[in-house]
Amino acid sequence: MIFNGFGFRTAEHGEIIDGLQGTYPDTPLAVEATRPRAAHNANRLEGCTLCPTPLTRRRLVETVDRAWRSRQEPEDLIAE
Repeated sequence: MIFNGFGFRTAEHGEIIDGLQGTYPDTPLAVEATRPRAAHNANRLEGCTLCPTPLTRRRLVETVDRAWRSRQEPEDLIAE
């Protein structure tokens, strides 16, 4: 599980997301971003789980849970 809190503030931050997806394609990736920036970068966020800002403890936990579950097989979820 990777949580990226950089968002899309700079071009380099977007490149970091691209690099993480390329290097760890089977690892869940959650990205913190505002909804407008997420919409603008929708192509980069394909396969990621969005964590809307402002970041709170609850949002972080919910986002990590969604990202983790999105990568598990259905039978793995039943076993939990």
